[in-house]
Amino acid sequence: VKLHMAGGRNVIFAGTNEGYLHAINDADGTEAFAYMPSELLINIEPQFHNTATPKHIYGVDSPITLWLDESASTIAANIGNGILDSGEKAYRFFGLRRGGKSYFALEVTDPDNPSLVWKNSYGFGDSWSQPVLAQLKWKPNTTTKPVLVFGGGYNEDASGIETAGGNAVYIVDALTGSQVWSTKVAEADTTLAPVAITNAVPARIRVIDVDRNGSIDRLYFGDTGGNIWRAD
Repeated sequence: VKLHMAGGRNVIFAGTNEGYLHAINDADGTEAFAYMPSELLINIEPQFHNTATPKHIYGVDSPITLWLDESASTIAANIGNGILDSGEKAYRFFGLRRGGKSYFALEVTDPDNPSLVWKNSYGFGDSWSQPVLAQLKWKPNTTTKPVLVFGGGYNEDASGIETAGGNAVYIVDALTGSQVWSTKVAEADTTLAPVAITNAVPARIRVIDVDRNGSIDRLYFGDTGGNIWRAD
């Protein structure tokens, strides 16, 4: 994932199974920063001594989602140009896939001085599902706000057989990480009487704004049981 900045600087973000999210200046290959989630620190010793069981260790193993927030741009003409200009902010959202169960939000407006905005573990599965950035209006808000939509993930045992967990979809506030909605909430609503999701949801969620009012109102997703779901 690449961040285009005013002045021509470009920064590439990439995760590795060494356990870092790297930020690299594409002009000369120098590193702006490397962030290692605390839960991956335990991997350093077995990697160094080559004593891992099984042999392959997973780290930041998930795709990265970029949010270039241009809403506060100091120049109206810059909004929508895809470049980080004055007054704007940039965020990176990512999970760990087979590396762990958490999701992370980093502000990288200044790639030389990044900050952790939030981290959380929402489901009971490894965080396989790439966060999808969208806009949603929910009570008591009167306008849309940025949210992330992702599946509950996936678990497996040492032999690669699927185990319980990850059977949900979540919507969270992109700026705080707090949960806005989940299929677990819907399943607990006896007035809706929905069918419960029993299989894991590891893939990217398809979000749709059907009436084109700027707020998503439909989700499509699959699970590991071969089911296709629609949430309205």
